[in-house]
Amino acid sequence: MQIELSVSQAFATLETAFHTDFLTRLPSQHNLLYRQFLERQFMLRIGAALATLPESVDRLWIAHLLRRYFWRDLGLAARPDLPTELPRFLWPRGYELPSVDVAALSAQIAGLWEPVPDPLCIAERKLLLLETLLHLRQAETALIELAYAASPDGWPQSESEAFESDQHALHAVLMCMDWRDVAERDHVFSVLLGVSPQDAAALFDNPATVLALHLIDNESWHRGNGAFACASSTDKLFAVLEAQYLTHAALLADLQSLPFDRCLLPDSDVTEGMLYEYLPPLVAEAYIAARQSRHLTASQLAALVHWQTGMTVTAESVLLLASQLDFETACRVLAQAVLDCRKADAVVKPLTLLKALYAAA
Repeated sequence: MQIELSVSQAFATLETAFHTDFLTRLPSQHNLLYRQFLERQFMLRIGAALATLPESVDRLWIAHLLRRYFWRDLGLAARPDLPTELPRFLWPRGYELPSVDVAALSAQIAGLWEPVPDPLCIAERKLLLLETLLHLRQAETALIELAYAASPDGWPQSESEAFESDQHALHAVLMCMDWRDVAERDHVFSVLLGVSPQDAAALFDNPATVLALHLIDNESWHRGNGAFACASSTDKLFAVLEAQYLTHAALLADLQSLPFDRCLLPDSDVTEGMLYEYLPPLVAEAYIAARQSRHLTASQLAALVHWQTGMTVTAESVLLLASQLDFETACRVLAQAVLDCRKADAVVKPLTLLKALYAAA
């Protein structure tokens, strides 16, 4: 049986527009539009505040990225090329970027801001649902939006796709945003998230919700070398935002489940030496104990609590739990404790986590 030519042509068009690798999810057109919307809102926010960002932020390079992103809005005749496509470490000695009037550009971008309704899609509605179920603070919601919008993953791969020209712009900007101290970090994230520096500081003081539920990547967060590291999405974040759930209970069950971690596999291609290279020593030891089906020592458990939640407990406080809990049980208990706490609109505290761990022993 021959397929009609018009049907074949229509399929070819869809295949080109929505092509992805077979190992990735098929993107939804509406979710892609929502990510574009979020990216533009964050780029507008950054552009309007560019002149006020600390000196540690590479404002001149960001200015070139913003001019390239907003070229139509700024009335430029064509989309400008970047001064160089080379990464910074390959720049010739003494190379200087062409200058940009940062203050004038910031004022121009500030004038582009206009209220635009959010595109209606699964991801947007799911985020609103998470806000309701987990009583997310404004900074937490904005961080999840930032991670979702800035991720270089999940975009169509076709060169002819309309999303291609500007995708990854926000990611490139975040890679340029660094800080020299905590005060500068809080200022950078107050701009990014649209919250006060105090609220940004509170997020870093207590990141348990986004870390324990694996919405933000733990390793990147703890490394903390720039804004993108603290807003690195996980596969779980995409799965939660883009999947359909029949009940709230199903969504909550997915939130507390542990994501796949190849470092836990006994035959993982991540060697013990690599674990010590990329992870804090005690966290690396906890992974090795998991591979060898051994229970955690008190020091390893305390390190794992901080790794999974960002909250600090001492080894002395979990001394009685030594050799009582394994890696996966501890992680599952921590996720459940954080989820239960946020469902009850309570603040996650170290004591909350300790009670849950002792109850599970």
